[in-house]
Amino acid sequence: MIMTVLEIPVPELTKRSRDVVKFVDVSLSAWYTKYLYLAFARKILPINGQDGPRFYPDQALLRGGAAAYIYQA
Repeated sequence: MIMTVLEIPVPELTKRSRDVVKFVDVSLSAWYTKYLYLAFARKILPINGQDGPRFYPDQALLRGGAAAYIYQA
């Protein structure tokens, strides 16, 4: 949603873009993967309390986490 609201173009994944970070908990086939890689490349992620190669896609997004993503964007 951040990329859409801020009108940040999201390119398709390439081998080079996948070298930014090696996620251990996100599948390359997930629909949102290209958004995560762009967020890491633009330093929106990781936020305080997150480990670099982990995104925790099954955890609920809390207000503080959402605020941190927006602030860093």
